[in-house]
Amino acid sequence: MVGVPMLKHEKTLCSNPKLFVLKPVSQRLSNTGSGPGCFLDLDWPAGVAQVDFGHAAFVVRGTRREMPYFVTSFPYSNVGLAQVFPGENAECVCQGLRNVFEFVGGVPTRVVFDNATGVGRRVCDRVRTTKLFEACSAHYGFEYRFCNPYSGHEKGSVENKVGTQRRNLFVPVPRVWDVDGYNERLLERSRDMSRKEHYRKGRPELELFEDDLAAMLALPARPFECVEYRRRAPTRRARSGSTEGTGTRRRRSAPGGRWSSGLVGRRGSR
Repeated sequence: MVGVPMLKHEKTLCSNPKLFVLKPVSQRLSNTGSGPGCFLDLDWPAGVAQVDFGHAAFVVRGTRREMPYFVTSFPYSNVGLAQVFPGENAECVCQGLRNVFEFVGGVPTRVVFDNATGVGRRVCDRVRTTKLFEACSAHYGFEYRFCNPYSGHEKGSVENKVGTQRRNLFVPVPRVWDVDGYNERLLERSRDMSRKEHYRKGRPELELFEDDLAAMLALPARPFECVEYRRRAPTRRARSGSTEGTGTRRRRSAPGGRWSSGLVGRRGSR
């Protein structure tokens, strides 16, 4: 019986059975036009959110400054909501989440964060969250997860939204007088950007967002107070009646010009 000669690639496959497992993955990568350094799209269930910060220029009360904007993206429907804040601390993150929850009328089941963006500090492989964020998560009942460092592909939806909303909402440079009022309008404007068909699913994004809403948790009876209280050491003032505080929470000194020790709150802008 005369044997049939094997082709070169057949010999390789026989000598290395693992290639049979890797072949479908490599074929899928080639079909999506991806290279060795690219990643497959992740499938996200309805009711999950991703958050991140971007930066853009604003003219606030006549002064040009760069400010962070907080983006919440829902990868299932590709709906994204934006707000502007003076910083990226835990107070601003919690206030941004609260504003989004109240705007959409529900709470995502899970929120995926960048590398401890504003809500904690990464120490080696662990993330230590702030007490304020822990209280916010417990109040609303959502789970949370942090991405690995330098792993933007783990939250590709919000990464894309940060750039898209910068180009469409913050160009030309916005002129803002009342940041709170501007944020209320900005939530509606960013939602209206989803009045289009989903790039992959072939359904309107706002229609898919109804599935997101159906999977969300109910809002609690009371909103969360996005304030961090800190105890302040006593200080002396030249005269009584002076006020001092951090952020929007102020307290008045005790009679006689001496500050009594107490709590001072700090909060993010609404």
